[in-house]
Amino acid sequence: MKKFVGYLMVLMIALSACDHDNKPSPKPEEPKPENPGGSKEDPQQQNLTAEEIAQYYNWSTTMTVEAVDALVRSVHEAKKVGSKTIEIKDATLTDRDDTKGTFTLDIREALIDGKKHSQKMAFSGFAIRPSDSEIGIRAYATWKVKGEELFKTFDLDPLYINNKTEMYDTEYLARFVSFISSNTQGQQYILTEEDMKYVKIIDLRYDRAKESITFKIGYKGFSSSSYATLPLRPMDYYDHKVSIVENFAPQKYMRGVFMHLGLYSGHMLSYDHDKYVVELSDNGHQGDDNNNALWLTVSLRDKDSDRELATLRKEVNNFKPLTELKKDIDISTSATLDETLKKKLKGDFTEGKDMSDKLKSGIMNWIKQAQFSYKGEALDYHTKGMNDIISCGSGITQENGDLYLENPRFELVSAVIQDAKLRVTVRLTFANEVAVEGVTFVFVAHGFRNA
Repeated sequence: MKKFVGYLMVLMIALSACDHDNKPSPKPEEPKPENPGGSKEDPQQQNLTAEEIAQYYNWSTTMTVEAVDALVRSVHEAKKVGSKTIEIKDATLTDRDDTKGTFTLDIREALIDGKKHSQKMAFSGFAIRPSDSEIGIRAYATWKVKGEELFKTFDLDPLYINNKTEMYDTEYLARFVSFISSNTQGQQYILTEEDMKYVKIIDLRYDRAKESITFKIGYKGFSSSSYATLPLRPMDYYDHKVSIVENFAPQKYMRGVFMHLGLYSGHMLSYDHDKYVVELSDNGHQGDDNNNALWLTVSLRDKDSDRELATLRKEVNNFKPLTELKKDIDISTSATLDETLKKKLKGDFTEGKDMSDKLKSGIMNWIKQAQFSYKGEALDYHTKGMNDIISCGSGITQENGDLYLENPRFELVSAVIQDAKLRVTVRLTFANEVAVEGVTFVFVAHGFRNA
């Protein structure tokens, strides 16, 4: 009996253990989100590329880590880089090693197209600052200001004209020139503002054979092993010292200006009259009637020394087209022309009748008897050599000398008698070796009444 009771107790304990193992396990807790209440990151937003960061800060690997650090600390405004608007508000350099040209950029607060952003990126390959001796011995210079801006702001005259070098010190040249050196590995190094305090300009001159400014660079007792060379052609420099007066050509006809360049050159060219003198060359001028443009060759001279600085070829375009003649020229009859037209009509003065058939022949003869005027001044219709010319003749002024028509051709449009007057319409079709369209003139001849 005792054996049975013991067996029963063992069985109950075993069943109890099995029942405990089959109870459901508690549901594991889901992880709580970090930064509760913070803004969610845009899963579509990508990190900035190295190129985009470089464009934002405007840095290059020719700069030292020190120079990059200065940019990172000073540049914070929003900029358009490619299709993105980037604004890096807070960033710093970490893991910085100036001796290797490496660092990590830690962007802690930024906006990309208005969305919050942060990231880290490692950079390498930046310039390692050379030693003082390397800076001095391997130093050279290049223009950082170029083209029209250089020609407008840099003053070449003292050096080129008088060989004076006093003004071309480090401070002056630094406005236009980048001073660069390199280490023994060939990495470029742009001298910093602090470095420039120790730079000296040595043996500066203008090399006319090379058309360049040359000099040596001194730095903390060391001198560059070769001359720095800054190309600056006198032709390019002085060409920008003479410009075309913009509103001159649109008010004038080209051919007359071309025929009287001596009268007009001083009015179409702009330059510093206190420094320079501009003279027309004896030849090298060219006019283009088809394109209403001309080219003239001038000599630019120094006013004080009368030394020629450059021979320049200047283009002047946008002159008035000949179609404007319909507004600028007036034609009227003369007593001689009235009589000539009456004779050609042979007494047929029928009111309202178009007499074009009787008058169109010989128009190039009788039109010369008309009176032409331009801006209130009488024009002279005359023959010069084998050519017919309409111009202001001996009464040429700056106001009217631009009117010059060589071998003009007219055709008769209509000639109708109304109230004993002959109303004549003529069309200019050709002048100065170009066809002319849409230029008509009307004048009235008198005394066409039947007896």
